[in-house]
Amino acid sequence: MSGPLLSLVDVSRSFPTGTTLALDEVSLDISEGEFVAIVGQSGAGKSTLLNVLGLLDSPTSGQYLINGENPKALSDSERDRLRAVTFGFVFQDSFILPQESVARNVALPLRMEGVERLNQISMVELALDEFVLLEKANQSAGTLSGGERQRVAFARAIVGKPLVLLADEPTGNLDSANSRRVMDHLGRLHRHGVTVIVITHSDEVAAAAERQIRVSDGRIVADSLSVSSSSNSRRSSQKRTFSIAPQEDSAWRGTGKGRTWHAAEALTALLLSPIRSMTILLAFIVAVAGLVSAVNLTATAASQVSSKLSAAALDQVVVHFESPEELQLGADRVRSLEGVVAVASDLQIEPSDADLGRNVGSQSFDLPSRVRVVDPAFLALNEIVVGPSNAPGLFAAEDGSPTALLGPDVAAELGLDTSRVGEIIRVNEQDVVVVGYIESSIRDVTLARGVLLSQADFILPESGTWQLLVRTEPGLPAKIAEALPLTIDPVHPEDVRIETVADLRELTAGVNGDLAVNVFVISSVLLLLVCLTSSISMFLTVLARTREIALRRAVGASKADVRTLFLMEGAILGLAGGVAGCSVGIVATSAVCLALGWAPTFDPAGALAAVAASLFAGSVSAIVPARRAAGIEAALALRAN
Repeated sequence: MSGPLLSLVDVSRSFPTGTTLALDEVSLDISEGEFVAIVGQSGAGKSTLLNVLGLLDSPTSGQYLINGENPKALSDSERDRLRAVTFGFVFQDSFILPQESVARNVALPLRMEGVERLNQISMVELALDEFVLLEKANQSAGTLSGGERQRVAFARAIVGKPLVLLADEPTGNLDSANSRRVMDHLGRLHRHGVTVIVITHSDEVAAAAERQIRVSDGRIVADSLSVSSSSNSRRSSQKRTFSIAPQEDSAWRGTGKGRTWHAAEALTALLLSPIRSMTILLAFIVAVAGLVSAVNLTATAASQVSSKLSAAALDQVVVHFESPEELQLGADRVRSLEGVVAVASDLQIEPSDADLGRNVGSQSFDLPSRVRVVDPAFLALNEIVVGPSNAPGLFAAEDGSPTALLGPDVAAELGLDTSRVGEIIRVNEQDVVVVGYIESSIRDVTLARGVLLSQADFILPESGTWQLLVRTEPGLPAKIAEALPLTIDPVHPEDVRIETVADLRELTAGVNGDLAVNVFVISSVLLLLVCLTSSISMFLTVLARTREIALRRAVGASKADVRTLFLMEGAILGLAGGVAGCSVGIVATSAVCLALGWAPTFDPAGALAAVAASLFAGSVSAIVPARRAAGIEAALALRAN
């Protein structure tokens, strides 16, 4: 090699918050194969010098050359690539990832480079064997002693076969025995051909190096450069027992393009932080499950209503009247029409006017139930099943006290035993005898909360809505509806108000549309809140993982890599939450429909949209944390304690 490997020419480095230069016009040449110790007190500028040499920091002025080329002319990604290929780092703090295994810690630079897995395994085994760590390969790094952690840091630094090893106070946190081992490692690596630069404030550690450079106030004040030692070191590097020289063109090294480690690293990070990950994941699951359940239940309810309306559309028409006298007259005329099967009258009383309650001693309470005064034909027309078996006869009797049939929900709220009859309830200040209970109503499911009163014995209120239910032969409701106005009131047929199921269908479609919009808005707000919560959680995670992120940058990850890593974490959480939430939503829909006796209706498009929305929300929630992570300055973060 002609010329120095690393060359600084009048390099200065200043910081906006500092009053003095961290580096002040430093000029320095370091040749391949040297073992250099940079010595000085705290604050002398040693670490800043190391960061500039290792491309973790850039000089404010001056020129820095690597192999005669200026890295300042490179793009950020090219500089990251050059740093990964050229330098290995060992810091005072070992910077291990405590929850990961020893082998995965050592393989970190290789994963950042996109090295194939089989090559990773062989290279990691070689590095671990060099530092007597092979038997601890699968052990959690967080369980190691301080000395073992530092050896892991050495193995990680040399696994990628760099040209230069930069060690920043590698013995600062170790006892004397482990410090000697570290220096032995540095000496052995140097003998194998590695250019070693160690930062230290200890003269004893510096004495192990062949060249000592003393720094004070950002300047080089002494340099024990020895040409003979440099030449000897280069000669010794020619004999290697551990292949450490860089292999830029070898098959094992990744190209740095199209690397696919992000998804695996993101998934590992999530799995190693189960509490945080599950908290965010559950939020997505709840949001998506609510969305899917709401969409499916809305579709199911619409299907139930539509099916009942479709059935009713085949044989039912409703006519509205102003008084019971008009209704009775109209009923007689309607019965004469060809195609009419049955006719039933129905007076609907609003809950506020019904004054429904039960007298228990001196205590009285009201219930918001729908009260309807009907004739006996109403039961057959609506296919209502009541119990006990003699209840329809008692209900139709025209002598004695007013009678009532109660829906099961009303009976439960009144505290009545549905196996007993003869209880007295109060309706519109009249005592009414309960003669039976509604067991089912195929054509009108609202009767579960209804009260049916017999017309014969009940004193009718002045207010209420009178209507005549007309049951026709199948397929004739439209024809009958056209004939009814002239039949009921030949003089003023335009005054007769007819209601067909087609009208109700239009109303139902409108209600279903409004309900769908409401469900969408509520679910979107819920998903937005989850997105915000996830973003805050991930942002706090960035703060907790600052040094890990800085370490990844030091061993070759670019800013784009870090951004992609966090975006991938958010996307994985969103996708997993979407799929799990969709499953929970389907189960919840099935359970509700089973309880209500409905046939569930599932919306595949809605489920896919919910999963896609969750994936999008997870990705969006990671944007700000990803930008924050990518903006972390590795040099500052690695020096922070």
